[in-house]
Amino acid sequence: MGAKSRQKLVRRIAEGRIATIKPDEPWTSFQRAIGRDGSYQCWDGEYWFDIWKNSRYTVMTRVVRNSDENGPGMIHLSIKRNDKAPIANWRDLQKIKNELVGEECEGVQIFPAESRLVDSSNQYHLWVCSEPNFRLPFGYDERLVCEGNHHGAVQEPFEDHVRPDDLVPTDVMKEKHQEFLDRKNSGGIYADEIRKRVED
Repeated sequence: MGAKSRQKLVRRIAEGRIATIKPDEPWTSFQRAIGRDGSYQCWDGEYWFDIWKNSRYTVMTRVVRNSDENGPGMIHLSIKRNDKAPIANWRDLQKIKNELVGEECEGVQIFPAESRLVDSSNQYHLWVCSEPNFRLPFGYDERLVCEGNHHGAVQEPFEDHVRPDDLVPTDVMKEKHQEFLDRKNSGGIYADEIRKRVED
């Protein structure tokens, strides 16, 4: 948000006028978008990006050259909301990754060392492997998706555009939680897995 926009926002709050972000538009598919020069690409001063846009987001994509010739191909996604507000919805980022690279492709968002931090706008960056069989050496091993509150956890409902068909019912979540507690209390969780990894 620029200085003028920030001043305008402060003035609206002081005057008691509504100064909230509009509710998100219904999700639409991404389409190629035209940049300021009339082409489907834009130059950020260092790289050429393809431009994509839907009802909520503008995303610029580029292929990242891998310094390791045998390493997987990577796609850089540079993401911003169309209203330039901060992105607070992780599920939207997952949906963007799914639509523009692939549902089975894995990506990361980097929280960098302060010495190479770039924080100049409400722009978010994902680096996604273009090979669907590649798996990052960290993360969960199995899929588990639910909504509703259980065991002190609070989960917001899914919007229609990201509602999965395999939502785990609350009663099943209770069973899974109890299984986790039983394994944890018996010392079987973590200890056996860590021992196995060390031995390997």
